[in-house]
Amino acid sequence: AMDLAAGLRAAGITNRSPLVVVADLTPAYVVSLISGLLLGCVLVPLHGALSAESLAHCCSLVQPAAVMVATEYADKMNRALALVKLTSSPLSILIDQIHF
Repeated sequence: AMDLAAGLRAAGITNRSPLVVVADLTPAYVVSLISGLLLGCVLVPLHGALSAESLAHCCSLVQPAAVMVATEYADKMNRALALVKLTSSPLSILIDQIHF
């Protein structure tokens, strides 16, 4: 979790940055949340069963600096991000590819 937090910090994610996490309860999900906590991010865990439209609405409200998503929800999250106007493009990370 500390290595992931360091990588997020190096990518410009700081305390109070909104961090969206879309995944099932897996070790990678937990590591993602802990990394966000270590940075002091505003954690926004979203359920993968939400529709792309619902995910888009949530993202429009929080304006995420980063989106960490499980591969199985990546296409839906990409559709969601395409539906919403964000002030900047969030950093996107597939949490299945996190090595710990």
